[in-house]
Amino acid sequence: MRAIDRKEIEKIYKIMGMLDRESLEKSKKYIIKSISVFDHWLLEEGYCGDDKAFFYQEALETTNTSAAKQYFAHHDNLLKFYLDLYNKTKIYGILSAEYGPSNVIVEYDNIKEYEAHVLLSIREQLLLKIYIPEFFTIIRGNYDLTHLLYILKSKIKIAEVFYAIARSNSLFILD
Repeated sequence: MRAIDRKEIEKIYKIMGMLDRESLEKSKKYIIKSISVFDHWLLEEGYCGDDKAFFYQEALETTNTSAAKQYFAHHDNLLKFYLDLYNKTKIYGILSAEYGPSNVIVEYDNIKEYEAHVLLSIREQLLLKIYIPEFFTIIRGNYDLTHLLYILKSKIKIAEVFYAIARSNSLFILD
């Protein structure tokens, strides 16, 4: 990771505003969607059953190889998507302070470090936030192989390119 200069941070805040979750969700400037390995929202019964694994640790420990294979196929699609983004555009990490709404913004300049953070996020061990200036989008790691998207409403046309990258990696955009 590389620290970015003050001018670049000010530019990001000017475009995206406050980058903490509460500010993003209260703001009327964003369309909030989700990016998921699933083509629909899962209901409670969708989580149940021995034929499914939705968590990394569960997939590692299950004796059901079919469920583990399914989980890792989804896991790998998310990873490919994040790596595809890294190879196509500039990615910033938004590292939140432990206390308070302040953020530290860094540029990922090393794919191995970026991939390590992404894997922790996919596995729900660190909920990574990244900012993608080209698409005026923030992705926030989340649970159940479904991550949150905050897209600047005024730039929604640009998001179509972003959606295409998601679809090319077998992911879905959910409202």
